[in-house]
Amino acid sequence: MREEAERIFELGTPSEIAELQRFSPAEHLDSLATDIFILHDQGDHCALCPSPG
Repeated sequence: MREEAERIFELGTPSEIAELQRFSPAEHLDSLATDIFILHDQGDHCALCPSPG
């Protein structure tokens, strides 16, 4: 799959590459707005789950 993507970028016309770059988050960082969730691992407290280790 990666090889196919690389081939598209190598063989694509400038207008095709520009169209694909519209979808890249790196091209829109200044206008990117999203919620960020930070999860803190408190361990697995599931009574049905096997104990680690």
